[in-house]
Amino acid sequence: MFAKYLRSELFRISKMYSTYVLIGVLFVCTLLSTFMTTNIEGHSIVAVQEATEAGVQSDANIDQVEVDYETVNIFGHSMYYDCDLTELFQQSVMGQFHILYLSIFTGLFFGAIYRTGYDKNLLISNISRLTLMGARMTVLAIYNAVMLLTVFISTVFSDLICTKEITVDMSPKFFLYVLTSFLLSFAFTTVVATITISTRSTAAGITSGVIMAFGIVVYLIILMSKLMIAFLGAPEDFDLADYMISQTITKLTIDANGMEYTRAIICSLVYIAVSLVSTGALVRKRDVT
Repeated sequence: MFAKYLRSELFRISKMYSTYVLIGVLFVCTLLSTFMTTNIEGHSIVAVQEATEAGVQSDANIDQVEVDYETVNIFGHSMYYDCDLTELFQQSVMGQFHILYLSIFTGLFFGAIYRTGYDKNLLISNISRLTLMGARMTVLAIYNAVMLLTVFISTVFSDLICTKEITVDMSPKFFLYVLTSFLLSFAFTTVVATITISTRSTAAGITSGVIMAFGIVVYLIILMSKLMIAFLGAPEDFDLADYMISQTITKLTIDANGMEYTRAIICSLVYIAVSLVSTGALVRKRDVT
């Protein structure tokens, strides 16, 4: 029965125009991101200002300072130009474009259930709601894997186009990084799915996902961390952002130590478990139409 529901849900997303558009947009965004990473030199306005100030303090000729400013290059080989493919993939994942578009997909995928009344005939046939929801979460996991694969393939293409060669070091840690990134992105989308299902609103799911993906809540997290240090006796280096999915995706690197990987995996599993349990309770307690 589960396989039947899974095939039905896979067929449903195959008919969704957004399924392919989001993959295409992610592909293009990763291409542009890799170009910026590899071909934009590390000069900045701040660096130019600092150089100017240093020149003034050393009584340098102001005309010479202006010439130096004009000769600053923007395009060229950056510090990441000769990086390994896996490093560029890491930079793309840390950019979080994939979870942004996964948020949109999740909101559309689950929101369509309530917007179109898709489940009405299914419920009449007295199907297992939890089995159906399990099939939908499996589809969500599959789409997460597809989006990460899209990031990797796009990184391969962009690395070849932007640097004219590809160097690859597929170390065991890289595969651990990919697996952990998948768990984190899936955890993120299960949270968005729970919000969409609980509110029965596509807009609420997408909006919450976008807010979390862009780290707009980071200032609130900083404040909460300071309050926990001040009033709850948390360690001075405590950072609540370490337990937030989007921030963990941004911070995690291929060369992270075992403790950082363990924290990221446990964090993602906790979010997944809480989201699935709460979603299951919602589905059992009320109509999903």
